[in-house]
Amino acid sequence: SIDDWVRYSFGHSPFKDKWDLNNPETLIDSFNTKTSRVIQPYKDLYMTKKVDNEFLKYAENYINFYFAYQLAMIVEEGIIDNNLQAEKEKLIEVSDYIFGIYPGPDNEILNSSVLLDFMDMYNIHMRRMNKNIYDEYSANGMLQTYELDNAKKVLSSDAYKYYAINYLGSHSSKNDLETLDLFEKYKLEFPGYTNNRAYQKLEKKSISEINKFYEFKDDPLPDDVIFLDKGKPINSFNELKTIFSGKNVFIDCWATWCGPCIYQFNFAEPLKEFLTSNNIEIVYLAFENDDLREKVEIYCKKYNLTGNHVVTNKVFQKDFTKNFGNE
Repeated sequence: SIDDWVRYSFGHSPFKDKWDLNNPETLIDSFNTKTSRVIQPYKDLYMTKKVDNEFLKYAENYINFYFAYQLAMIVEEGIIDNNLQAEKEKLIEVSDYIFGIYPGPDNEILNSSVLLDFMDMYNIHMRRMNKNIYDEYSANGMLQTYELDNAKKVLSSDAYKYYAINYLGSHSSKNDLETLDLFEKYKLEFPGYTNNRAYQKLEKKSISEINKFYEFKDDPLPDDVIFLDKGKPINSFNELKTIFSGKNVFIDCWATWCGPCIYQFNFAEPLKEFLTSNNIEIVYLAFENDDLREKVEIYCKKYNLTGNHVVTNKVFQKDFTKNFGNE
């Protein structure tokens, strides 16, 4: 879900103590005050002719979009915070305001991290604004297409060219087939952008890694890979506990979009040896939609993730969050 994406992506924002989410009616004024205060020294430099108009314009754009990104991030966290539900409607209004006055960074901050960070928040905003369309794209494995289409509507051609290739690069670790198709389309649309670092990494490394990942697709699952939920869904953590009553269990929570989760599979074998020698069962909890079960199985084949597995459904995920929080 969108809320889960925000929780897992950002956790507790480092900006949270800088904004008063308990009084959302003050946030827009606070935003204007912060940006004006930080921009003023650059205006003073311009007035004394120590910087030119081009530099001033860059500084103004960078600062405005940086604070817009910062506020957008903590507002999204506030919207899903159970302790701020009374303020939720007002927080959504603040989000609408931010992306109303700043629909997308322009060429003044091209090639900056602020453009990338701001557009990440814009995509979350658009998911919330158009949830039905987002769900439809997501169900068809076209989430990257959805987000790049949204970005293309608000960015200049040059800004989109920079954003899109960095977006594809940052999403390539998810091993989505969609990335292959979108990269081919990008090469046709922007044939002269091959010197970009993200482009070169995709072409020389990431694309081949995605293709290698899917070479495991038709391999059989190892016999000792057991999907506990395949015949009957598991809807709560207590149901899972019942299966292993009286046993010691090691639980590995992961997702196909979680880079650190995937990396630690490289150490599955020594972990397995330790657990076996200590009579401990392992359960891999994949926090995915069921339509990604095939992808979960490919990871099991690639890393030989023998043991027990559950592809958690939304009911289980809600129960798990209720019992253990969002961390």
